[in-house]
Amino acid sequence: PVVNLASHIRWGRNVESPGEDPKLVGEYAIAFVKGFQENDEDKTHILGSACCKHFVANQLERWNGTTRHNFDAITPKRDLYDSYLPPFKDCVVEGKVSGIYCAIILFPYERITQ
Repeated sequence: PVVNLASHIRWGRNVESPGEDPKLVGEYAIAFVKGFQENDEDKTHILGSACCKHFVANQLERWNGTTRHNFDAITPKRDLYDSYLPPFKDCVVEGKVSGIYCAIILFPYERITQ
């Protein structure tokens, strides 16, 4: 599931996210992952591999010459820890997701995948 917060109107994937409330997005992520992965008949294997995306603060597709490939997501620490990271934590800790999809943005100043 997309667990990015839909807090920026220019982000082209707002329709894929449940909203901008970190608690709601976290609860959505947990339910989505468990529904996708859990198998009532076989507790040792997952039905399918869910992937929470786009880690983290990925909120721009294209605007004014800037794209997700050169966007620097400078996010205040308080916003990061209070809002952007909790849904991913819920996805991993409570949902037990099998994968995380990293954003291609710079965060801050370096690719998050490096």
